[in-house]
Amino acid sequence: MIFSGRDALLVYFFTTIGLNAKLFDLLKGGPILAVLFGLTIAFMFVQILVGMLGATFWGLPPKVGVMMGTAALIGGHGTAIACGPVVAKQDGVVGAVKLGSATATLGLIVAILLGSPIARVLIYRHDLAPAGLDAGDTADGADIQAATAHDPITNSALMESLLWIHVAMMIGFGIHESLVAANVNLPVFVPCLLAGILLSTLVPKVMRHWRSPAGTPAMARISDFSLSVLLAISLMSMQLWALASNAGGLVTTLTRQAMATVAFILLFVIRAAEQNYIAASSHRVLPV
Repeated sequence: MIFSGRDALLVYFFTTIGLNAKLFDLLKGGPILAVLFGLTIAFMFVQILVGMLGATFWGLPPKVGVMMGTAALIGGHGTAIACGPVVAKQDGVVGAVKLGSATATLGLIVAILLGSPIARVLIYRHDLAPAGLDAGDTADGADIQAATAHDPITNSALMESLLWIHVAMMIGFGIHESLVAANVNLPVFVPCLLAGILLSTLVPKVMRHWRSPAGTPAMARISDFSLSVLLAISLMSMQLWALASNAGGLVTTLTRQAMATVAFILLFVIRAAEQNYIAASSHRVLPV
């Protein structure tokens, strides 16, 4: 299996995401996590519908709407890069990867611009405050920061994290080859991510002398490096002039996506999250 530098970084990043997750930690989320998961799945279909309608209106194949919807806005640059070639091959859309990357980039910008105002509106509307503070303290911007102890990033810690990453990648590649043989089209980073989740969950239970690298500074450094270089390569290789013919569809569709996101948060998410301060302030990072 041959990768470009960008594709290799993509696999590295998603593998670290899997290794930083544990299935048992999901149980700590309780019923509210299941509710939010269901809302996220429902909103993914909303994003796909908005994207497909926008693509159809501008004379593009409906499947291109996925690149202006969930694939880029929830999946981010990584998923857009992985799904773009499939859309380009099946629908003959030149520049599908660039379209998805541009959507993901603009989505991040819109999220930054809208996230804090929405959080502020929700906090003031429902008179919310974190535990131990009143609403007046919150309005002044009081923040609660938990002090956390970090292990030093040593050569041994980095090598241990790389070992876990490569084991997860080998398992993921094996699963991917089996899926390809069964005519199942799935980006290679998905089985690598799942393999990482299984390893971080099961191996420490079976081999207790092995400490999971989940949440360690070494694993975080590898993850941050992979994502940062991946985004840099993706953004530097973008040829915005190649999207000139789709600029109108991209801007109008993204505007509709932002409006749908804001409406969904105000009408459904904050109510499902029990209208508390954490739920409101979490929209400072808006999943547009």
